[in-house]
Amino acid sequence: MEIRFPIQLKKLRTGLSMSQEDIAGKLYISRQAVSRWESGDATPDMSNLIKLAEIFDCSLDTLVLGTEPKQDNIDDKIDKWWVAIPLVAILGGTIPNIIQAFK
Repeated sequence: MEIRFPIQLKKLRTGLSMSQEDIAGKLYISRQAVSRWESGDATPDMSNLIKLAEIFDCSLDTLVLGTEPKQDNIDDKIDKWWVAIPLVAILGGTIPNIIQAFK
């Protein structure tokens, strides 16, 4: 997994038309710190990463790795349950018969 934080930070910041100074002001840090993050010379601590994700309204996956978090598809889960219900019903009626046969 490649960490793409410096690229993502600049992309997200410029996408919102924010300057490094704007980001620094929101995090109560220096503009130079934001510049070092974007150049890859330094990385923010976890609390600043979380604040950045909130500022950009994105996940940490997007901010750090440049990927979207995997979403579970509820329809897939529902489809799996519909298969399991008849299977449980069949086995539920069969298992006691099998146990009885071994007695």
